[in-house]
Parts: sequence; C-alpha cells; structure tokens
Amino acid sequence: MLERALQLGLYDQLGRLVANAGALKERAVDGVKHKAVALAVTAALGLVALVFVLIALAIGLVAAYVWLAPQFGQLVALAIIGGSCAGLAAILLIVVALRGSGAAPKPAAARSNASRSGNPITDAAVAVADDALDTAADAVRKNPREAVLGAMAVAVVLGFVIGRR
Repeated sequence: MLERALQLGLYDQLGRLVANAGALKERAVDGVKHKAVALAVTAALGLVALVFVLIALAIGLVAAYVWLAPQFGQLVALAIIGGSCAGLAAILLIVVALRGSGAAPKPAAARSNASRSGNPITDAAVAVADDALDTAADAVRKNPREAVLGAMAVAVVLGFVIGRR
C-alpha cells in the first residue's frame, strides 16, 4: 500500500515536471520569436536607410557633375568625380585589408569554459555556433588582398567606361 502511494506521488511529481517543462519551452519559443521579429524589423529599417543614403549619394554626385561640367567640361568633370570615388574606394579597401590582417583569435580549445551550461544540447549548440563564427572569420581573414585587388580592378574599369561616355 505504501509502495502504491509512493508511485502515485512520483507520477504526480512527474506530471508537474512535464507541465513546467512545457511552459518553459513555450516561454523560450515566444522569446525567440519576439527577438526574431524585432531583428527582422531592425534589418528592414536599416535596409531602407541604406537605400536613402545611396539615393542621397547619387544626388550629390549629380550635383557635383552639374557644378563641375560648366567649368571644366563634361569629360573632365566625369573624370574628377570618378577618380574621387575610385580613390575613396581604394582608401576604404586598404583599411579593410589592414584590419583583416590582424592576429588570429584563440583556438576553440583555448577559450574559457564560461559558456558551458551543463546541458549537453546547449553546449553542442554553442560549439556549433563557435565553429561557424570561426569559419566565417577565417574566410574573411585569409582572402582580403585578393578581394581588394578585384574591387580596385572593377573600380578602374568602371572609371574608364564612365569616362569614355
């Protein structure tokens, strides 16, 4: 009889644990959904802002052309604007190349174990995310000079094409 009462108590406790786990799961899913929506809205607003910045930049380049063309002629005005844009692009790409050649981060084994939660699923997710970030960082770090040279070549070709028109 006592054994049967203990089993019923354990079943009740197990039922409460399952209910609490379900509620915890729902709260976690709702939190992730809320953060995902907030991130999507932020990204969309950033993209709209970027479009307006590009429009403003285009208007500024047209204004510079209108101002320079009567003084120097059409071809020289286009060359000034194209050269300025190519020079600015080259400077920015050099900065990117110099920033990309920094010291490599510590390997995953040397990182602190502060992110370990004791939950094997969470720890596995953290390990996968760390590996993905390391791979992406290595891809950016290992090829900056080729990217800089390619972008500069494209800028030069575009400058010649625009200058010939």
